[in-house]
Amino acid sequence: MREAAVRSMTAVQRSSTRLTISVAVNLSIAALHVLDLRALLGPEWRPIVGSYFSDFTLPFAFYFLLCLVDDHAAILRSAVMKASVVFAASAAAEVLQGAGVPALGRTFDPFDFLMYAAGVGLAAALDRLVLTRLVPAWPLASGVPPGDDRSSAP
Repeated sequence: MREAAVRSMTAVQRSSTRLTISVAVNLSIAALHVLDLRALLGPEWRPIVGSYFSDFTLPFAFYFLLCLVDDHAAILRSAVMKASVVFAASAAAEVLQGAGVPALGRTFDPFDFLMYAAGVGLAAALDRLVLTRLVPAWPLASGVPPGDDRSSAP
């Protein structure tokens, strides 16, 4: 009996709404990259967008990619942990660039760290402060996933 109670507290289930939102965020950001916004902007904005747009939006998108697997990886259920993983991976790529290794880019820029933090921070805030409150199906649901033979345990 106690074992079933522990399982029900630790097992979670991702909703189709969570899946849809996470995929939509990533597809939207991919579309913005394909469109190349620099062509739509004035010349004074092109260098800024060219330098920092991806540094901001990719960590934002990667955060929502982790929302697709956080029902299977308990360590990723915390917004802080997801944000930390994304920031660490982004920062590691930037440090490699500084060492001359082309990793997700070729040019080291210390301001990229700020953009990574801003992008992942906005994603975590959207997750915890907006989606969790306004979209009832966003939070992971507690309980044993359907089809799990333990769900019929007494």
